[in-house]
Amino acid sequence: MQHETDLTIHRRGPRRQKIGLDYQESRAKQGIKGTLIERIFYKALEQRGYVPGSDFDFQSSLLGGRLVMGGIVADFLLPYKRLVINIQGPTHATWIRAAKDQEQRELLESMGYTTLEIDQ
Repeated sequence: MQHETDLTIHRRGPRRQKIGLDYQESRAKQGIKGTLIERIFYKALEQRGYVPGSDFDFQSSLLGGRLVMGGIVADFLLPYKRLVINIQGPTHATWIRAAKDQEQRELLESMGYTTLEIDQ
């Protein structure tokens, strides 16, 4: 008979305690929404001394974000460095998405931001 305590629930699915936390999950920030690579990057920023909400914002809305047509959601915004970091997953490989990403890059650069894209 299996007890409730025999399972540890992770974002990547249930894992038995005897298997333990997988390596990538162990590198990821727990308790925030985002893709695995975004959560790994979030935790890496914290480990380097960056403070969330002060030194960087995660899923930061610019120009209205998702609520306004033409708005931008930056995966990571480092306001004091005027830096936007976006993690590009497989959905960004389409030509339509690539064109939208280019348009957003140009808009951000016209606002004085440096943009960095990391391919997943």
